[in-house]
Amino acid sequence: MLGDRWDGTRLLLKVVMRANRVIALGGCLGDLVMARRQFLNLKRLAEQSASPAP
Repeated sequence: MLGDRWDGTRLLLKVVMRANRVIALGGCLGDLVMARRQFLNLKRLAEQSASPAP
């Protein structure tokens, strides 16, 4: 558990595929890379809008 001091947001990504194991593994890894990139971009934009402009 994160305790009372946690003030962030947790996001959950679930990937479901119906394919053979090799194709599903490759697809899931590709989705993970792209999702991480999107989440980092979302984080950057949220932090930008939260901080006062100079």
